[in-house]
Amino acid sequence: MRSAVDNDVLIKLARYQLLSHLAFTKVAGEEPPLVLGAARFVARKRIERHAPPDVKDAALADLTAFLDGVALDEPSGAELSLALRLEDAAQATGLQLDAGESQLVAMQVLRGLDRLLTGDKRALGALEDLFGGHQELRALAGSAVCFEQVLALLIEHAGFDECRRRVCTDPTADRAASICLGFAGADRDESTARAALQSYIQHLRGRCPRILSPL
Repeated sequence: MRSAVDNDVLIKLARYQLLSHLAFTKVAGEEPPLVLGAARFVARKRIERHAPPDVKDAALADLTAFLDGVALDEPSGAELSLALRLEDAAQATGLQLDAGESQLVAMQVLRGLDRLLTGDKRALGALEDLFGGHQELRALAGSAVCFEQVLALLIEHAGFDECRRRVCTDPTADRAASICLGFAGADRDESTARAALQSYIQHLRGRCPRILSPL
């Protein structure tokens, strides 16, 4: 099994210093994950710009260590063509699908990768709506893994207390994660946090029933 990972997941997990743990979850796959080549610059720039000063250096170190072990690649001509068709179709119907996400999706479906790990819920909604009109997107069926699903798997690997501590040290990285794991004094045990994450996942499953993974 092999996964593609988008910039949003990279950035958030690096800010939590949990990115290095991703390889040990069951969505990572046996082969190195696929990441867009531009992530080395785009993700780093966004961390430098938005991460709090007290976590920035550790986040950048976590990102660098992870990217050193993955497959950084660029889309082929055929993949770029599919990505542009998806972007045009999304734009024509008022959906939001940016170039980075469309390229990663095109690379996933044309290379036969098993999972797409993404934190972009607007892109997931767009892909769900485009699903029926594009034969190539049939490969996306049940393969998209949202950020809350990734976080739930990381709790299994790294432990709830460790994940909660890291999320709460950088509460602006992801609002839903902060709510679910109990930032700002909210009382959260592991079962409550998992239930909160499942609530977000089920809400997204209602929006994206065909492409969201059953994890």
